[in-house]
Amino acid sequence: MTTELYPTRLQAVLLFEGQFDALDALIRDFTRITELKYGLIFASAGSAARTGSVTSSVSSTRGEDTVRLASASGHLTVSFSHIAAPPPIEPFEGALASAITGILNPRMRERLAAARTHLLLEVEQESGEPDAPAGPATEAFTERLETLALMVRIATDHAEPSCIHWAQSDQLLDPQTFESFVTAGLPGPLHIHPHLFGEQAASGQSALIGLRTFGAAHWLGREVVMPPSALAWEAGFESVLSFLHLATMEGGYIIPDGDTFGTEDGSESYRVIHREAGLNESGEAIDPAYEIIALRHDGCTFVSPDYVASAQIVRSRAAAPEALTLAPQQAQEVHAEVTNAIADTRRKLEGIEGRLELHVPVDPEDLSEGARQSLGREQAAEAPSQETAETAPMREQPLEIMTPTPSQPGLPSVSGRSLRARVFGKSES
Repeated sequence: MTTELYPTRLQAVLLFEGQFDALDALIRDFTRITELKYGLIFASAGSAARTGSVTSSVSSTRGEDTVRLASASGHLTVSFSHIAAPPPIEPFEGALASAITGILNPRMRERLAAARTHLLLEVEQESGEPDAPAGPATEAFTERLETLALMVRIATDHAEPSCIHWAQSDQLLDPQTFESFVTAGLPGPLHIHPHLFGEQAASGQSALIGLRTFGAAHWLGREVVMPPSALAWEAGFESVLSFLHLATMEGGYIIPDGDTFGTEDGSESYRVIHREAGLNESGEAIDPAYEIIALRHDGCTFVSPDYVASAQIVRSRAAAPEALTLAPQQAQEVHAEVTNAIADTRRKLEGIEGRLELHVPVDPEDLSEGARQSLGREQAAEAPSQETAETAPMREQPLEIMTPTPSQPGLPSVSGRSLRARVFGKSES
């Protein structure tokens, strides 16, 4: 299966057990923050047909509201769609089946079942054409990811959802975990979903767990696989993030086939194999992938039988984003810090202490023509009684929830529940 490099359409779904009544405030805050902080001006995109593979819902019913904005430069379109009804469960089945979802939040399926409304946030490249592969990563793709993350964080600041679905990596996360992931680097644990797999361990032996990524191909054109081993999967995932960071950093590169990388002191070592498409030992078709074989990890007291000590590490390991997991207390602290940082930024932008509504006390004469027009639209939005057809955001039909397609859905996996029982020794109940 061919994976799209630098996907042009990105989506997140926020699910709420109650109502979400802050759509207009969310849009107002988003347009102000993007203009004041990033210099991006967004305005109503009109009712033009959507581009590329994006389709609108078949019908628009009572309780559904969609607003679509386009950047002044014409390269980005953002959409906000509120549906006052529970979402379908099918688009989330892949994320629910992942062991990581069960480990991070064992009650995620219950959260989905309790949702009564949902908010769809989407970012799309206006042209609908893929980015030219000018390197391991592109600034345009990074901009789309960061724009969508900002939309999610502003929405969460207005009303905390019960869970968030990040479609790019097909992950279901609670708000606290989302905050810790989104601040951990790019590409990081928010963008790379490790699917765990392995076989039942023999009596008295530790389970051998491997992982394959969902999301790495959006940067590299193929996913990353770590074969099952006695190395803790958390440590293996950190090595995958290091591999990706080295490949996507400025001046970075993909480790050549057969070479090794690791820490400079030799305490960690991994071999990289460029696996091409073909058939595995069971005769199943496999996609091309970068295979990372763990050779040594002193922190986990792991040494592979294939490890041969070398006087020099061929490739030094680049600094990776932070690990994917945080203890509950750490996650709460990170969430509190990020929440305070957002509030501080918004207060600085508005220039008024203690208010959460963004208000920009600027002289229109000091602004550019585009900024003056944007300010006029924002002031009109703040006064609903004076809103006109020219100043009101364009309402359209709601979006459809994306259903991510994993690269190799037929390969065996490990459920979160069985993994906790077999690896972490927790009860199946």
